[in-house]
Amino acid sequence: MLSRTLLLAACALTLPGVDLPGVPGPTPTGDEHLRLHWSNDAFGPGMGRTTDDFRTNALAIAGWHGRWFAGLDHSILTATNPSGTPMQWSLPDPTANQGIGAARIDELTVSGGAQWRERAGVLGWRLAGGAGLRWSGDLGGSAMQSSAHGVLVQDQPDLPYERRALQTRVFAHGAAGLELRGEAPLGLRLDALSTLDDDGRWRWRSEVLAVAHGTGGGMWAGLRNDGAQGGDLGVVQRGVDRHEGGAALVAGWDWRNAAWGMGLEAMRAVHGGGQMGVVRLAWVPPVHASTAPDPGLWAGRVGVADHGGSNPARGLTWALSRRLGSSTWAPDWQVGYLDQEVEVYFRYDAAVARRLLWSGLALRPQVITAGPLGVHLLGEAGLGWQRVAAEGRGASTINGAERQVIDDLAVRLAGGLEGTVGSLGLFVLAEETLAPDRSVTSVVRDDLNGTVYARRVEAVSGTVSGVSAGLSATWNW
Repeated sequence: MLSRTLLLAACALTLPGVDLPGVPGPTPTGDEHLRLHWSNDAFGPGMGRTTDDFRTNALAIAGWHGRWFAGLDHSILTATNPSGTPMQWSLPDPTANQGIGAARIDELTVSGGAQWRERAGVLGWRLAGGAGLRWSGDLGGSAMQSSAHGVLVQDQPDLPYERRALQTRVFAHGAAGLELRGEAPLGLRLDALSTLDDDGRWRWRSEVLAVAHGTGGGMWAGLRNDGAQGGDLGVVQRGVDRHEGGAALVAGWDWRNAAWGMGLEAMRAVHGGGQMGVVRLAWVPPVHASTAPDPGLWAGRVGVADHGGSNPARGLTWALSRRLGSSTWAPDWQVGYLDQEVEVYFRYDAAVARRLLWSGLALRPQVITAGPLGVHLLGEAGLGWQRVAAEGRGASTINGAERQVIDDLAVRLAGGLEGTVGSLGLFVLAEETLAPDRSVTSVVRDDLNGTVYARRVEAVSGTVSGVSAGLSATWNW
């Protein structure tokens, strides 16, 4: 048991602890390593179909050495509609008042601290604390964003800086975490992290994650809650705090080999449409490095899902499976999750999200082998619970309310190919989800005099088909 626990600890390094911008939390293992983060709202489940706004991009680096750790983060913050003004359909230009006071600001955060960890049987705990500095103002974010949008041939809102002069804040931070884990690779993690600035601003983040993780990487999913209050904030920071606050669904995947690893994580707010995605790279010094074992009984994947039909949608998909036998054609038990934004025609009237949680059986026989290279056939069938959530935008209502939720059973069928190099692979799937046809009625009404400007029927659910593709990995836990 001890050797297995040490092996799990040595290979779970890209599994992140709870963190805030520039403030890394205590790691699940505490081993020495270096991690790079790139966060962007275009990496979230909606795949960039939300506005390019709020904490729109961040670059960070964090390192751990024994008990000590440090972090650095550069974030670009914008507020294109700081007052939250809805679409005003009584005006010739319904968006005319949304840009009043629009601005941007950049944020640079550096912090350091120490962590303490203990484990007693299946229960482990960790504590951390430290201090840091945060600068806000003009830190080159506008030029960085303009260059990136120029390369991508995208429009860039010309937002002025709310304040160009740098403002400095000193803050303290503290974190705590619990982990329940036995011999199996499955576990449960509870983490919390908080910062307190010298102007009285208090920010916190808490997470509850179900984890399947061990030698070579793994996956995790759960619920995250963010909040902030107090402090001498400007317009942009207040808008970012409102946008990032509240509950969010979060899921991640990572893979590890020898002394380096990579990870992906995405989150979507339960309400409000906020989203963010993170790409991580981790490096471990050779003294801590270990080679991942041969592909084994567990497999996971994360990718982009693009579906068509009467209600096309795009988003992210995750799946975790466990081999049920030793033969090539032995089936896998599989559980998966799909998070998409439905592309409604009248996108200024309604925002629609589709989420599907499914379970079933999958076949993954390897049909071609050439040294470390392999080709697998994929076949999957399962039953799931689908939730479609439609929210009115501005003066719009959905079926007479601000929000309408529709729950259905759905059948999912898929087939495709996977190419692997050792324990890492690429997959492509053609898939179809069968669910009842559902629609909602959006009504655009003047808040003052009750005038109805539009009444439209939107298809939000039904049978859809499309393609998903992305990264896959196998783990021998």
